[in-house]
Amino acid sequence: MVVETIFIIFILLIVVGLLLFFAFIYFRLKVEKKNEAIIINFASKRANNRFIGLLKEIKIGRGNRKLITYIPKDVDVEKKSENEVKIIVDKLIEMPRGISGDREIKILLPKNSEELPDGIKNTEFGKWVSNYIEETNTQNTIVEALREDIERKNKLFIISGSGELSEEEIERQRELFNKLKDVTIKDVERERYKPI
Repeated sequence: MVVETIFIIFILLIVVGLLLFFAFIYFRLKVEKKNEAIIINFASKRANNRFIGLLKEIKIGRGNRKLITYIPKDVDVEKKSENEVKIIVDKLIEMPRGISGDREIKILLPKNSEELPDGIKNTEFGKWVSNYIEETNTQNTIVEALREDIERKNKLFIISGSGELSEEEIERQRELFNKLKDVTIKDVERERYKPI
């Protein structure tokens, strides 16, 4: 009788423990999903026309490009598929928590305004987004041109050495002159001693 009672208590403890374990996992997953960032994808043409989703992962690659993986939430209820979408973007606008309650918002923009979804292009908001993209592209082009100009001027400064030829440049010019002189002398000698 005592053994049966202990066995029943043991089974009850196992069942209660399993229930608590599953409840803990369920609520933990529910909290994690609640805090995922919201993705608004204006480059949806490159992502199976999925405009809204929940962020799964961001990987940063070369040139500060980002591979963004998200689960779309603008799917038909009947077709509801939770297949993740992957997209590479150059422009990402991040809005911190507090703007939208407990979630971050990440806005993905296409590389140029022609890639905006057709339904947005002709709206006032779409025109604003288009102007923002083109203005950002213009600023990036200007910054890149200035960077190249500075690099070119730095190279010239090294060559000229603050208005005077640097020792490296003088040596380079000497070597060039000597090579040119050797080639010219050889050509003259060949011309002078040609048999008739």
